[in-house]
Amino acid sequence: MPRKPTLRRSGDYWYTQAGSRDGVYFGRVSDVPYQVARARFGEYLAQLKATPLPTTDLPDRCVAEVCSRHLEWVLKNRSASLFHQRKSLLNGFCNFRIGEHNSARLPGAGLLVGELRAVKIVRAHVEAYLEHCRTTPSKKTGKPFGDKALRHIVVALKATWNWAADSTEDGGGELLPPDHRPLRKLPRGYVQPKDLSEIDLPTDTEIASLRRWCRVEPVLLPDDAEGWNDEFADSYASPDSLVFADLMRAYHATGARTSELCLALVSDFMPRTRQVCLGKHKRVRTQHNSTMRNIQVDEELLAILTRNTRDKVRDQPLFSHPDGRPWNQNEVNNRLRTIRALATEHDEPVRDHITPYSFRDLYISELLMIGVEPFKVAKMAGTSLKEIDRTYGHFFNQDLAEAQSRLSASRRDRFSKLA
Repeated sequence: MPRKPTLRRSGDYWYTQAGSRDGVYFGRVSDVPYQVARARFGEYLAQLKATPLPTTDLPDRCVAEVCSRHLEWVLKNRSASLFHQRKSLLNGFCNFRIGEHNSARLPGAGLLVGELRAVKIVRAHVEAYLEHCRTTPSKKTGKPFGDKALRHIVVALKATWNWAADSTEDGGGELLPPDHRPLRKLPRGYVQPKDLSEIDLPTDTEIASLRRWCRVEPVLLPDDAEGWNDEFADSYASPDSLVFADLMRAYHATGARTSELCLALVSDFMPRTRQVCLGKHKRVRTQHNSTMRNIQVDEELLAILTRNTRDKVRDQPLFSHPDGRPWNQNEVNNRLRTIRALATEHDEPVRDHITPYSFRDLYISELLMIGVEPFKVAKMAGTSLKEIDRTYGHFFNQDLAEAQSRLSASRRDRFSKLA
């Protein structure tokens, strides 16, 4: 059953995705009242109903069908986040208009990739699409795709074609000949490790500012409010803002991924052993033997979690809205973006690159800087030792500093004898 068309906000604009994958916009929120945008939305829907939709006769086993069948399998057998990511990536590929690549005319030139028979796909189709994504600004962000996004595209397409060529006995779709694997040798691409330094981490001043302003509901704060006042937290707070403030403190205390605390349930919190044990976490589907993700709880966090689990049953979200809904990643990121702007507006600047994930970077980096063994840090952060070494390796260099010190001492001793 198709979804009901809705009028939504996208950043600073009113928009809808009804009838258009790219979205139709009805004006800036600050300039166009909701009632006016709603009227424009109604006129657009009436025009949409009066316009007959074009029909396209697709061939059997076309790319669009293969991608659709693969997405059905992903939805049933993989996480919801992977499904939404892969759906977006495969939709982009299916809507790419085939042209030339390296001055050669590709099979199906002039068609959308989704309209082409899947057995006609060759490696050059994907390479042409990757080049397009690398050089053409995205309609959503206004920027070309980076190396990480391009790698996600390659992984999604290789997985789709391998699944379609595998037999049903092997968990595949058996939609294509078993030897039809045109993307087998297509490299996934190289992603530069995150260039993380101390200056990128949240400072104590920024953390203190966020802790204060997170307790305030931005829409309740009067326009003429100046610097921070301790009465703000009592006068302009809301149930949502207080829970969000607790959520931010939990990210800072635990180094959890953004999604992990959003998915946490009351039953995951174990107050007697002071830990949160998550069965649903990022690596649960990539580990050979799936394990629980254990998050340690200190005294301050114990009080926060106890407060947020009060009067809840075991299958309810650990952090929730007043109506019982769990927080999701987009809500957390968008709200922190608003709080950053609010703090900056009141002369407590917080840098734009600070996100909930920045607290995870800070957590891991500080553990390494105080000398905790890397394998313990990896276990506490729920990641691999390889990832710790690749991204945060420059933060645990005590042995290297000691070696450098010994070299300097040896040189000083030699040169002192010459003098």
